[in-house]
Amino acid sequence: MASKKKQPEIVLPDVSFFGIRHHSPRSSSALFALLEKMRPECILVEGPTDARPLFEAVAASDTLPPVAILGYRTDDQVGSSFYPLASYSPEYVAIRWAFANKVDFDFIDIPFEQSIAYDRHQKEDPSEDMEPENNSALFYKTLADRFGCRSFEEFWEAQFEGPSYDPDTFRAVIVAYSDVSRQFGADLDFHRARDAFMAARIQDKIQGGANPSRTLVVAGAAHVAAFMAKDVAPEKIDLLPAACPVAVTLIPYSFTRLAEQTGYGAGNRAPRYYERAYQRGCDFKAASLEMLIEFCSHLRLRGFAVSLADTIEAYRLANMLAQMRNKSAPGLDEVRDAAAATLCRGELSHIDGFLWSTVVGSAVGKVGAAVAKNSLQQEFWNEVRKFRLPESDNPESFVLKLNDPHHVSASVFLHRLRISDVPYGSFIGKDEREAAGGVDALSRVRETWQAQWTPATELALAERVVLGDSFERVCARRLRDSLSSAPRTAEAAQILLEAVVADIDGIVSSALEVCNKSAANDGDVISLANACRTLSGLVSYGTSRKSMEGAKAAIEALCSQTFSRVSLRIPDACKTDDDGAPSIQNAILAIHEIALAQKLVDKQLWFETARQLIRDYTIHPLCAGSIAGLLYVAREISDKEAQEIIEQRLTFRSQPAQAAGFVAGFLEVNALIIVRDAGIVEKLNEFILELSADEFVNALPMLRRAFVQLGATERRYLIENILKLTGASPAESLAMLKEKDKEKLKTVSKEMGKIMKDLDDLL
Repeated sequence: MASKKKQPEIVLPDVSFFGIRHHSPRSSSALFALLEKMRPECILVEGPTDARPLFEAVAASDTLPPVAILGYRTDDQVGSSFYPLASYSPEYVAIRWAFANKVDFDFIDIPFEQSIAYDRHQKEDPSEDMEPENNSALFYKTLADRFGCRSFEEFWEAQFEGPSYDPDTFRAVIVAYSDVSRQFGADLDFHRARDAFMAARIQDKIQGGANPSRTLVVAGAAHVAAFMAKDVAPEKIDLLPAACPVAVTLIPYSFTRLAEQTGYGAGNRAPRYYERAYQRGCDFKAASLEMLIEFCSHLRLRGFAVSLADTIEAYRLANMLAQMRNKSAPGLDEVRDAAAATLCRGELSHIDGFLWSTVVGSAVGKVGAAVAKNSLQQEFWNEVRKFRLPESDNPESFVLKLNDPHHVSASVFLHRLRISDVPYGSFIGKDEREAAGGVDALSRVRETWQAQWTPATELALAERVVLGDSFERVCARRLRDSLSSAPRTAEAAQILLEAVVADIDGIVSSALEVCNKSAANDGDVISLANACRTLSGLVSYGTSRKSMEGAKAAIEALCSQTFSRVSLRIPDACKTDDDGAPSIQNAILAIHEIALAQKLVDKQLWFETARQLIRDYTIHPLCAGSIAGLLYVAREISDKEAQEIIEQRLTFRSQPAQAAGFVAGFLEVNALIIVRDAGIVEKLNEFILELSADEFVNALPMLRRAFVQLGATERRYLIENILKLTGASPAESLAMLKEKDKEKLKTVSKEMGKIMKDLDDLL
């Protein structure tokens, strides 16, 4: 907070005040009429004072609302604020009139550098009393109920937007309303501080030579009510925080974002509808008719049988509803109700599904040439238009075919935005496990994206420019920073992979160097295995990116070296506990897959190491079982050798849990080989039956893990082989397998019943 000091007395001069509601068509219409009548020489508007350099750009003919003045922090803290302007915003009307008539114009509200700092302070201090906000909601609800409206927005539209007001009457009505409502607003101290700040600016302007009788102050009606009541407390200025460093610019905005503004009651349920009303001189009957006609067009395009007669009937019903509800003209609620009853035959899902977006609108504004775009903004819009990517504030999906060089370039651009953390494109995978980047990005033949421009996109483009003047340099900076703090080889390899995916040539060599140094000293087998998988993916798929052209040989060499390192370190890593075994199993699987798929690695080194480990009783049995299963599937050990190894493990009676663990590890790789082999099933049966009660309890967790993963086919083979052990004939076995009554199966013999019970417990 700013240091407290004695604030000078504020004496508000006798100027003209005009209270508004932000983004209110009627406020704008009445204000324009007043401006034409009064012809003021000085106009002061509620707005951030540090936005002065942008006034001319806002008023320029090539600036097309909706736009927003954006303030954002330029230090290491996160913080920003938007000051949106639609064509029907009173502030925009005042700016355009002032510049068209060459009249002195200024903003008088607290600057972004203080409002942004205040917003951050509020977020960090959750202990502040929120009761005023609750009082505000109660006040609005009470008003709506008193006038028979379903919401405050309906009340506002019926009482302030729809009726025809002359400027003086509107000014009196809105100030009278605000004089009451401001007592119930949230965060009263902050707004009273703003009152005092703006009053001081008004006083300074008059003392600077402005003619008070020819000066018009345009501000929120609650502030104007305070000014007119002389209810200004200079000491409240001390509540404002110290300024933080900010930059200010003008960016495009959208109707979609205006409709979502809920921080203040701005009457923005339907920006496009309100814009139509303003363009028709606040004739809400005309605006309602135009929206109903457009509704009909949308319905016909979707195959609905609606006619001009339906439109006329909907319009007639909207006007009738307005009369019944004591409204001067139909509004949004009447348009909705009439459309649902006549055009949609009572089906509200059509209204909510696709019609209501018509009254909201999807227009995105345009910033004039007077506002220079930074290099990232220029690059963003150049690339978006070059690749014909979505420009609207509505999500659109599209597919890139990565056998097309043009689409590959578009993919690189989208990945650079992703790494730069610019909100625009979202990758849509086949399932939630498919990553946007990584090896998945290199191995795909097509990519599905969903893209949407939002004001947050512009904010990010403004903020990221401090990291570089192009997306390639921004990505390089972010990846280099990540590389400097990468703790393991796997993380460094992932950064290398991201550099290739986004075609950031300058980072590839640096990442390779870090990977090589890290791998030489990394004792973490999991990290090394993941790094090797990443490098192998780069060798297999990375040649489509330009950044791979000069690094392919180095990546191949590093992949081979890392594979040898992890193969030699696997034996020690396998001497782990139950908690660590699953991770080591994943590392084993990764190395085995690389050995089979990647020709440049020393797969014989892995196979020799693996053969030694399957007979090593000092390593974790899950790891030994996994390795044995992998070698068997790869035909590196024969059927006879596999059966021999399993039998040896099952006869290791001193450690039954270890034997069960080996079986579990093997089954996770290849269950069918065990359950189809009658000899192995017999040994397994003997192993389980010969366990004492205590031994069975100790072995049960691993046995459950082994058998719970069996599918229907594996279970059938297992039960069939067990039935054969009872002496049942093939016909009897088949009959038993088809028998659904488990109790009848148990009556075949007491021994069979015991076996089935044990299997039930396991499965």
